[in-house]
Amino acid sequence: DYSDIDLHIIIDFEEVDENLELVRDFMNAKKSLWNLRHDIRIYGHEVEVYAQDTDEALHASDAGIFSIQQDRWINPPRRAASYEDIDIKSVKRKVENIQKRIDKIVSAKRLDIEKLDALKEKIKTMRQAGLERDGEFAVENLAFKVLRRTGYIQKIFDEKNKAFDKSLSLSEINFSL
Repeated sequence: DYSDIDLHIIIDFEEVDENLELVRDFMNAKKSLWNLRHDIRIYGHEVEVYAQDTDEALHASDAGIFSIQQDRWINPPRRAASYEDIDIKSVKRKVENIQKRIDKIVSAKRLDIEKLDALKEKIKTMRQAGLERDGEFAVENLAFKVLRRTGYIQKIFDEKNKAFDKSLSLSEINFSL
């Protein structure tokens, strides 16, 4: 019920510019803006757009890969996931642990941006390792998806943005004449 459809647009980043970090950052920013502004659905499932470098591995094991451009399955779906395939207890434990860590960091008197960044990086690394090891149904990937669906991933970005905005803001000063 909570599945989405990932639309990967495959681009050779080197053809865009030799500065691959710049191209990757630009593509990530465009992806985020696109996904925020558009609500595309296929049979009720949200479509999430990604720009992906031709050198980047794709971790869509059992779900399959369909080429829209070629109108054919590159890797047909092997089977549908069932609850027996998923270690729900481990997903729940991992989610609760990360939620507590996020809540602890953002509820502190003074937001520690470095801790928030480190946790964000840990979540990203955790998800990637799970995808590489066990594919889409890895505990780590499913935990990430739960964190995203429950708003905890957004909470990290929102708190960082608030702290950044506050750091650039000036307090009102009352001058007496």
